[in-house]
Amino acid sequence: MSDRWLDAKRLLDSFDAEIGNRDVAFSIHYWGVSPNHKDNPVHRHSFFEVCFVVEGEGIYAEGQIEHPLRAGTLFCSRPGVHHQIRSRSGMYLLFVAFEAIEAKSSPGMLRRLESMKRTGRIVIADCDSSPTVLLWRALLDMASGGKHSREALASAIHALLVSFQVAFGDEENGEPSVPLKLSERHVKRAVLFIRNNLSAPLHLRDMAAYMNMSGRHLSRLFTDTLGMSFSEYVRTERMRQAEELLASTDMPLKEIAQECGFQSIHYFTRAFCESKGIPPGKYREARRDALRHSKKSEPVV
Repeated sequence: MSDRWLDAKRLLDSFDAEIGNRDVAFSIHYWGVSPNHKDNPVHRHSFFEVCFVVEGEGIYAEGQIEHPLRAGTLFCSRPGVHHQIRSRSGMYLLFVAFEAIEAKSSPGMLRRLESMKRTGRIVIADCDSSPTVLLWRALLDMASGGKHSREALASAIHALLVSFQVAFGDEENGEPSVPLKLSERHVKRAVLFIRNNLSAPLHLRDMAAYMNMSGRHLSRLFTDTLGMSFSEYVRTERMRQAEELLASTDMPLKEIAQECGFQSIHYFTRAFCESKGIPPGKYREARRDALRHSKKSEPVV
């Protein structure tokens, strides 16, 4: 996972220009994928930095106030606030630093960002299934797959940055967000169904009927919220699960293909090669070789 997401970070780093639409534009300062983040010095930024804890435990401190961190936690460092991230054993962190371009953003969106600066919602636990984290993971998978246009990636990046305003903002000080929250609930429901039923055929028309809406509406929700189509998201999740099973189990390739919803091992192999540039068997060998190498290089305590 870390190697794949580090590759994705390199692509995302190339988006150094502004990302935006008619409502809000952002300037992105940097992306981060840190598989073993420990302590950093007390410091502050002139911009927002949002982090997600993939694995591990630690502390996020603002002054004398300490917030516990664990896997599945989102936290936000606000402009001008001194803070520090600490971990004895190391955490796997994702992070992105950004700020709004005021001249190209609407007053309502700027009020939302201003509310993020004042909010008490700094650390949010148990976010693994939140729209923001699902979108972040999907964005990294898109970037690591290398099969998406820069326009699609830019749309997904913009959607992620906007989602931070919903996660950390104070709705009373911002614009009403009911339509956005409703769309996120629909997408979250669909995403959870997909992730729990990857071994089954997953078609847009069946999912739309299950959720009592039109296929066109559900397709638009996926594109607007996640920056990719329904079918693209299903393919991304099938590949994500296949990678996890290859790396962490001894399941035969035929069983992995069935578990991830591929019609045959031949189709699975072809699709995996097209997405990752390497056959699934060789991918499993490479991941295990990398794991053995990392264990040999660990210092003896």
